[in-house]
Formats: sequence, C-alpha cells, structure tokens
Amino acid sequence: MKDINNIILQITEELRKKILKKIEEGGLSDIDQFSLEAMELCKASIRELILKIVDQLNEELRSNKRLRREIGLSLREKDRERSIFNDVGYINIKRDYYYDKESKEYIYPIDLMLGITPYERVGSNVSARLVTQAADVSYEKSAAIVTGGEVSKQTVKNKILAVGKLEKGAPEEKRVVKELHVFADECHAPLQEGRNRVVPLITISEGVRAIGGRNELINPVHFTAPIKGTKEAWENVGGYVSRAYDESQIERIYLHGDGASWIKQGVDELPNCKFVIDSFHFEKHL
Repeated sequence: MKDINNIILQITEELRKKILKKIEEGGLSDIDQFSLEAMELCKASIRELILKIVDQLNEELRSNKRLRREIGLSLREKDRERSIFNDVGYINIKRDYYYDKESKEYIYPIDLMLGITPYERVGSNVSARLVTQAADVSYEKSAAIVTGGEVSKQTVKNKILAVGKLEKGAPEEKRVVKELHVFADECHAPLQEGRNRVVPLITISEGVRAIGGRNELINPVHFTAPIKGTKEAWENVGGYVSRAYDESQIERIYLHGDGASWIKQGVDELPNCKFVIDSFHFEKHL
C-alpha cells in the first residue's frame, strides 16, 4: 500500500496533540476520567486509520483495471456502505461491489481482505462477549455491559440464535434459483388496550404461480420484527438468504414495497438487490 506510513504518522501525531491538550487542561487531576477520555481518543484514531486504509485499498483495486481483468472482477457498484461494530466502536466503511467471473458470485473484495463475514454487523470478539454475558444477565444488560448500549438487545438475541440455528430454519441443501422476490409491508395489529401497533412484515419467495385461478407464492418464508428493530430483521433475512440459497446463482433479488425508508434498508442488506414499488401501491399512486 502506498503512503500507509504517512497515514499512520499523521494520525498518531494528531492523537499526540489531543492527549497533550487533555493533560494541559488538567486531565491528570482525575486519572479515571482522563483514562476514559484518552481511551476514546485512541479508539477514534484507530477507526480513522481503518477507514483510510479501506479507502486506499478500495481505490487501488478500482483504478487497477488491468489487475481486475486478470483476476476476473467486474465492477458493479461503487462505494456501497457497511457498518460494523467492534472493539473500537462503529466503523462505517465504503467499498465497491464486484462480480467474480470465475466463481460467478457477487462479492466485496475488501470484505474478504479484512476478514468481515457477510451480513455480520458486530465483530466476532464483541459477539463472543455478548453471548457470554447473556448467560448471566438479560440481553439488554449484556448489551450495556459489553458495548455501552451501542447495540440493541435484539442483536444479542440474534447472536445467541446464531450459535445454535437460524431464527428461520434453512433447508439442508442450498436451493438454486435465478431470482428471489422479497415483499415488505406494515401490518397494524390491534392491542388489548385498544391501540394499534405497527408490525413490519417481510416475506421471501421464489416467485408466484397460478393455482386454481389465484396466485400463490412459491416457498414463502415470513419474518416479523418490532418497528424499532427493522435493521435486525433485515439482517435475519440476509442471513437466511445466505444459508438457504446458492447466492452465486441468484441474478437478482427484487424488493417489493411502498418505498418506506425501513423497507429500502433491505437493498443494503441483500446481494444484487433492486427496489421496485409493488403493484398495489403503484396503482394507488396512479
């Protein structure tokens, strides 16, 4: 990598200045508070270093067309975002999306280089501590102890489920399809006290077939989530697709919905996904 030494020197110099400033402001008069603030400065510097390294790796691969031709990578989309939480906090990286002609798969080479597992939003070290803590305390307390409340109790639950099995069981053998259809909408469920609760509903299917004068979804699988947990719901959907289907054979995933922001989150969680407004809402808008 070019200029990596200069990048490290620049970031460490900025860190040195910030820590010196803390000391000059009387930071050492409270050693506990100084330790906490200095640790946060160090974590921020590490996040900045990782981002700069990722940006440089991504740019070098993008600009080296000769290398990409040799290894069979075809650029599909630039700067797709991904957020991952690890020991230094949330890191929001941008990397390019490629089609690998040899394996016939859509991949993120930068993710492979960094050892980031598909669909994971929490690093393996943090995940292990979340699961360990949850053996003695609640999901919410586990999240508070390990991450300071940066991840939700639903995330802790998902990690525990991942140790055993998927929240929705996948078939033993991966299914092969050219396209998948994902339908997302909201259901207003009545509660006992008379109020309504909005419940997101997500359904994966392999298409639609006509049965006795009506349409029927092929092999549908349904997911629900609290309205504040839609990010985790999409992670569950993405994880199911990854384990239930041979992703290298999926040419396109169509996400059907009314265009709500939580629905469009699915585009970032599912491979080679395209949002389309569903026919009901299309006709309604017309």
